[in-house]
Amino acid sequence: MQRNTKQATLTVKGSLNDFLEISEPASAVTIEFELSPSVKDQVESQGIPHTAVQRLEINGIQQNWSYNLCNGDEITLYPYSRDSS
Repeated sequence: MQRNTKQATLTVKGSLNDFLEISEPASAVTIEFELSPSVKDQVESQGIPHTAVQRLEINGIQQNWSYNLCNGDEITLYPYSRDSS
């Protein structure tokens, strides 16, 4: 039986880059998956704790962690602000 591998693109902003093992900060990472996993599971499998993320967007729309990924989704993660105000 042939596997039905899907892909999503993950882009992280700011301090969230510290969790990724990539050479270029703010680079997009391709995530491969099967079925329709939750975005929380896929983000955490990349080493990013969901508790470090203030805002999650899928295809430019704010979503919650239970969102089930679809092929071609674009995930963007934003960290908590470090404003000193």
